[in-house]
Amino acid sequence: MATVQLEAIATALRANPTNEAAVAAAETAIAQQRGDDLLQAILKQEEEHAEHHAAVANAMTLFETIIEDSPRLGEYLMLRLYPISLLAYRHDVADAIGLWITSRGSVELAQMLQSMSFSEKNERIRREYLEWAREMTKEATSR
Repeated sequence: MATVQLEAIATALRANPTNEAAVAAAETAIAQQRGDDLLQAILKQEEEHAEHHAAVANAMTLFETIIEDSPRLGEYLMLRLYPISLLAYRHDVADAIGLWITSRGSVELAQMLQSMSFSEKNERIRREYLEWAREMTKEATSR
């Protein structure tokens, strides 16, 4: 999937987060291991309207909207935004994502966190992903 296609998907999602074609294309991009590139395309467009600091918060709001109709896509993007929010010193966004993750816990989300932990280069974030996944799995099995 070309960068131009990712930018078009980002534009479509920003214009209408429930656009079925854009959601399907975004899910395809993630399946093709282009999820991080898609996230960067979304952030780049957010930065055209706000500084990076605000763009991170705007992206989180967009992903919250996406989650309502496309939980797996929104969850993926939200989890990928977490380390970016920390690097941008948007601790309010990082804390909100952390609270969101722990309140939303599911076996599927735990599996996504475990999978993402393998590719996470930051050791602190990798451990955090694994801890969240453990807690979610523990909670799900105790129900």
